[in-house]
Amino acid sequence: MRTRLVRAGCGALMTLGALAACGDPFALPDATVENVVDTVSLWAVSGTAIERPSAYVIEGRRAARPDVSGVLDFAFEIDGTGRAQLLPTGAINLGRSSGVLLVTETFPTITIAPIQGYQDSLAVDVDVDDVAVIRSRPIQCFFPGVTEPLYAKLRVLTIDLGERRMDFEILANVNCGYRSLAPGIPTR
Repeated sequence: MRTRLVRAGCGALMTLGALAACGDPFALPDATVENVVDTVSLWAVSGTAIERPSAYVIEGRRAARPDVSGVLDFAFEIDGTGRAQLLPTGAINLGRSSGVLLVTETFPTITIAPIQGYQDSLAVDVDVDDVAVIRSRPIQCFFPGVTEPLYAKLRVLTIDLGERRMDFEILANVNCGYRSLAPGIPTR
């Protein structure tokens, strides 16, 4: 027997048994991975050595090179006028699957990722102390047949135009179906 697909309130197409991805507290499997804050450095996509990471992958909580791995959620660039930018996948011709949302809240006060409002196709200018929420490309969840994005929050710590580097703190939630951006094991 086939499971009927329904449009869930969170905007994702999923099976009736997988409403957990929208935050159904009775069906969502317990989170297993602790949310922790890391400090990461990225170098600009252009004008830096190939061994320097210039992108970030939320699912693996790791820095990467977009021209080597092809799998990323956002990249860092410095444009021709010297502006630091975060690039969702759509801004670097990898499909409009990830997104960047600048927010006015402080890094510690963001505890739940918004569902809407992400820029998915254009570069987002950032400066020191700017805070953003990142929505990953959809990934296969640990419950069958469901793909959902992961979420992270970041705060820009430094931008070094000479080194073409950005340092930031990031909390990436790798528990599929959870939007919590608070430290610790996400709870229902």
